[in-house]
Amino acid sequence: MRLLILSDSHVIEKEGIYFSPDPWLKITEYLEPFFSRVCLCIPVEQTCEPPSSIPLNRSWEQKRIHWKHTIAYKSVVNYYKLLPYIVANNLPVVVDAVRDCDAVFMRLPAMNGYMTALVARLLGKPLVCYFSGDQRLQIINGGKYRGLWYLPARMAAVFHDFLYQRIVKGSIASLFEGDLILKRYASTDNNSYFMFPSLIEEREIWSRQQSSLQEPPRNLLFAGSLDKAKGIDFLLEALAHLFLCGIECRLTICGEGPEGNALKQLTNHLGLADRVSFRGHVKWGKDLDEVYRETDILIHPSLSEGVPKVILEAMAKGVAIVATAVGGVPGVITDADNGILVQPKSSRAISDAVIKLVRVQGLRNQLVQGGYAFIKQHTAEKQAKEVATIILESVKNST
Repeated sequence: MRLLILSDSHVIEKEGIYFSPDPWLKITEYLEPFFSRVCLCIPVEQTCEPPSSIPLNRSWEQKRIHWKHTIAYKSVVNYYKLLPYIVANNLPVVVDAVRDCDAVFMRLPAMNGYMTALVARLLGKPLVCYFSGDQRLQIINGGKYRGLWYLPARMAAVFHDFLYQRIVKGSIASLFEGDLILKRYASTDNNSYFMFPSLIEEREIWSRQQSSLQEPPRNLLFAGSLDKAKGIDFLLEALAHLFLCGIECRLTICGEGPEGNALKQLTNHLGLADRVSFRGHVKWGKDLDEVYRETDILIHPSLSEGVPKVILEAMAKGVAIVATAVGGVPGVITDADNGILVQPKSSRAISDAVIKLVRVQGLRNQLVQGGYAFIKQHTAEKQAKEVATIILESVKNST
């Protein structure tokens, strides 16, 4: 079976190598063995390799993976600004890609998803949708759009939400990274699944020494984009409260984003300059692995999420996890088993969870062992097989 994978994740092409800041696209490599051919239809740019990117196809030369290039647009606003140009250029590419496949596997939200779903329907090709996040919730609660942009962005989010629901109804199966979006989109006559992409291979799971797990946790980590939706300000406020409670912790913040300067100012305002280290971007792979090995607790205070890749990476490196119960997080974190779930927008909830990990003997080791058990059941190899099985069986049952 020939599979088409469509995503709006932009990639950079440089000297025949494709780079992407989005590790999700590596799912292509894990799905390839289950299909006769895989075509990846994505926006491609010809520019310098960004520092936050990872190479995608250095090991793909001998695999049955092909590329279809669409026009890059960078943002939803730019997409609408360039709509006639984008449609004129991307539509022939999408038609050719859909015509030359047996099934379409489409990652949403994606602006090119609307025309792809329409083309798939017209050409009679089965469609499987994969929702990596809740765009409506991210726009409404994430804080990215403010002032004059807020109302148009909210209206666009509601409109897109309606279109995505129509796409789901026309698909043969749908996969969701969060329970809330699954319940909102799933229809009674459609196969709907909670699913998340694990990019952790079995060989990448690193066993932390038991002796280190008996020591009080002191090193906290946040890794991700520095934007409002990540709730990092609540984490900094929690750190200040920990200091008042006599808990000596240090926080490392890895990432870049529009809130970087504001977060540094808040750090200084809270008197935490000597307790917080802003590392900037840390390259995915060995460099980030070293950070995890120096970390005792990963804090993920996000206000809206799918399934954060950093949570899975932290599990694989023996790091205890404190995360807000948003999006798809409760689907991978079971409270008090492989992590601690806290309510979003609450610095006190974060600090209480850290205090519990510091003071309750054996709790950190319990969560780490639970994380190991979970990630071993959800490696990239096992997840790819599950996704491929859903696609193949859904296509078979639809004919």
